[in-house]
Amino acid sequence: MSFFREEGTIIGRKYKVANKIGSGSFGVVYKGINIRSNELVAIKIESLTGKSKLLKNEAKICRHLTPCLGISSVRYYGIDQENSYAVFDLLGVSLDTYMERLKKFSIKTSCKLGMQMIERIEYIHKKGILHRDIKPDNFLMGKEDTNILYVIDFGLSKNYVERGKHIKCKDKKKMTGTVRYASINIHDGIEPSRRDDLISIGYMLVYFIKGNLPWQGLDATTKEEKYNKIGEVKRKTTIEELCKDLPMELKVFIDYCCGLDFAETPNYALLYKLLEKIFNQEVKKDGNENLDWDIKSNIVTEVNLKEL
Repeated sequence: MSFFREEGTIIGRKYKVANKIGSGSFGVVYKGINIRSNELVAIKIESLTGKSKLLKNEAKICRHLTPCLGISSVRYYGIDQENSYAVFDLLGVSLDTYMERLKKFSIKTSCKLGMQMIERIEYIHKKGILHRDIKPDNFLMGKEDTNILYVIDFGLSKNYVERGKHIKCKDKKKMTGTVRYASINIHDGIEPSRRDDLISIGYMLVYFIKGNLPWQGLDATTKEEKYNKIGEVKRKTTIEELCKDLPMELKVFIDYCCGLDFAETPNYALLYKLLEKIFNQEVKKDGNENLDWDIKSNIVTEVNLKEL
């Protein structure tokens, strides 16, 4: 099924489709405009005949989580004979796009972002939800509020509380989320829980600061072989090796997250304070709290192609 919608198509009686700004396994994202208020929006379209049926779940979870700082509101959700549609706030540039341009982030910027990630994920977890696909593509800066970090893409998200109780630990599960940032638990086929969202944040922070992770760029002929090879390297890489030449607090962060039990409630305040300590130490060096791209504002000028 083609996702192409001619420019000018009206969704939900008031959202006009404009140019395409992104695509993925789920479908296509277009920039749109609210014809009543002239406000810019993002319109996500998913084929009803495709393999993945994630958009309905995403819209439902976003409505459960919003209003909340750093989570995009769902303006509209609907279906026709061919597709499902969701309209979200239009956001700014993704951390993935900034990494493509800058290759690395400073320790200060990484920790400043990490502190906001902990705040977002704590809120999401407190609402009974696991994100289950933590990666740089799924964190965007605000379009107007450019210092606010938004978490997006709840298509793979899931409730971890059922009838007031934490879900049971199951095994022999398939890979969930993005393999580069998946915990060893996920490689081992264990059901994701809160700890796994946090381990993914830890891996992502190392990736930001170093510019790569030890299990990137492995040769494999099949997806299964690739997953297995990445899992092997992750198991062999100690936390000390992973965090070599990084602030000690980051090692403590990842060590703590990896040591959590399946149903254990994480100490989010501890994780936040570890990152805050590094951030404050870095700020003392130059007296500047700005993000890297605020300092090097000319480096990223293109519109992000992964806004949702």
